[in-house]
Amino acid sequence: DEAENAYKRALEIDPKLAEGYHNLGFVYARRGRYDKAIPLYQQALRLNPNLAWAHYELGLAYIKQGEWDAAHDAFRQTIALDADHISAYYNLAQVYIHRGDMQAAEATLATFKKLSDAEEKVQWRKRYVEKNPDSPQAYLELAAAYVQRSQLSEGKFRGPKLRDALQAYTQAIRLDANNLEAYLGRASVYAELKNDSRATADYQRVLALDPNVAKAHIELGQFFLRQGTIEAAQLHYEKAIQIDPNLAQAHAVLGAIYSEHGERDRAIQSYRHAIALHPEHAEVLNNLAWLYAE
Repeated sequence: DEAENAYKRALEIDPKLAEGYHNLGFVYARRGRYDKAIPLYQQALRLNPNLAWAHYELGLAYIKQGEWDAAHDAFRQTIALDADHISAYYNLAQVYIHRGDMQAAEATLATFKKLSDAEEKVQWRKRYVEKNPDSPQAYLELAAAYVQRSQLSEGKFRGPKLRDALQAYTQAIRLDANNLEAYLGRASVYAELKNDSRATADYQRVLALDPNVAKAHIELGQFFLRQGTIEAAQLHYEKAIQIDPNLAQAHAVLGAIYSEHGERDRAIQSYRHAIALHPEHAEVLNNLAWLYAE
């Protein structure tokens, strides 16, 4: 077998090549020689414990050998290294079913289904873009699918999906430079990635196209609050509630700003608006009570 010989030759040249042991193990696994594959996967992981796919393939080999507890540990380690490894969830669920732990199996299968459905949606939107490369809407829908997919990921695993969404939003903007939805979407992703300068630029572009987009005013208000530019933040929040008087959080923020400036009556009015829209907002109730008690 040419692949087997090539991997063996690579390992003769570099005996510390973890990926080589993993790949040679995969060659044996495809032949059903799990007895040979398992030691090779184990050697790969001794050299590099962070090879998620080696843990996964090791888990599959353990199942084939009837070593269910070892398979459980391998799949759990796969997920610890790559929380987006869809197949690992499915096979971990099979381990739980074998153990008779149906509660754990159902929870794991639910995660598998959410991830696989979201990934299927991404792939469907990618195919749609391939057929409609000049459609801004096609790229908008692809970006939204990436964002939805990212929401099922955690920590470092979110970044790549969000960057894919950025590319899709940017392509929509290239095709339609006045596309409000694309600027809003891209700004939200930049904000998620903590890129305040680019998020702000996109929200400002939205307002240049349409000054009556409340969400852009809210987001810019939050940005200016973080920067300590209170007057600019206040102007954006005031504009937001002019556009949409039902923004409870905007009323609450304005209440805090007015209170900080010593404008007691305006603060009370804003807090009362916020509570009317969101009666269970404990922090706002507490702030209002403090003003009444003065």
